[in-house]
Amino acid sequence: MLSIKELSEKFNNLDISTKRLIVVSSIILLLFLMVTGLFGPLLFILLILFGVMSSRYYKIKKAVQKDFKENHLQRFLQEIFPDATYFPDGSIIDVNGCRECNLFPVKKEWCETEDGLKMTFGKNNDISLEYVEVYTYVIKHDEDGDEYKETLFRGGLFKYTFFKKFKDNIYVIPNKTKNGKPVHGLLGGEKPEFDPSKAEKDLHEIQLEDVEFNELFSVFSANDEESFFILTPQYMSLMKDLYKKHDGKIRFKFSDNYMFIAISEIDLFDFDLEYNSNRQFDEEKTFEKCVNQTKEEIRGLEEFATTLELGNSIFY
Repeated sequence: MLSIKELSEKFNNLDISTKRLIVVSSIILLLFLMVTGLFGPLLFILLILFGVMSSRYYKIKKAVQKDFKENHLQRFLQEIFPDATYFPDGSIIDVNGCRECNLFPVKKEWCETEDGLKMTFGKNNDISLEYVEVYTYVIKHDEDGDEYKETLFRGGLFKYTFFKKFKDNIYVIPNKTKNGKPVHGLLGGEKPEFDPSKAEKDLHEIQLEDVEFNELFSVFSANDEESFFILTPQYMSLMKDLYKKHDGKIRFKFSDNYMFIAISEIDLFDFDLEYNSNRQFDEEKTFEKCVNQTKEEIRGLEEFATTLELGNSIFY
């Protein structure tokens, strides 16, 4: 495997050669166009060049990401969160753990996880956070009999463990995205709307006092009183902020001593390549950006969980 330094040099050489290729190709194509006046072949050639360059860029980017995750990410994370542990294969939460949240459908043979994270925080380090990126799907066949994957859920699952318990299950499900589009059952998928009451008995929808919150979310539980205890004005405000940040593609479940948050299309450890002033790949800037975006996301959700912990009256 190439080292990160070798990858950097390879990418920078690729960047230089790509620029040269673009300049030479542009001159040749311009001369060709001036002589023949044919636009069709020009477009075809440009599409081929674009495809080749995109493919090469993607391969280098994936190699840099792989090296960063395997050899650098654990160290970077521990500089911010001292007890953080990174699980490249996502084994920290398995298929059964994904099923437990009941926020998206999971089939054992069609569920993939990667990029797991475990850490603790809170006033006494008494909140445990586990995170994993999840991809669930079903195999279907088109009219010609060819197989294809239909995505059920792709995103991040956060699991918080408290030392105290909630009395009953509570689901908080978005009604629509930030731009007003309906949110279907699978966080933006093409399935019927999600209804927790069909998955668990005795659940019913609860209306809260915050009008805006009721427009954004539907709350389901068998315990009205506890729902009002947990979903305080301060907590609903934080949930509305998260809703707006993630375009409504977020849902919550409070159960036993756990809180689950499923966010569609989130990828904590994905990042684009950054460049220095000479337009060369800058590994330090690239890694710093990845770590900062991870830190920002986790800090926001850390505040969310800590605020819940401080409301001791909601636990028994």
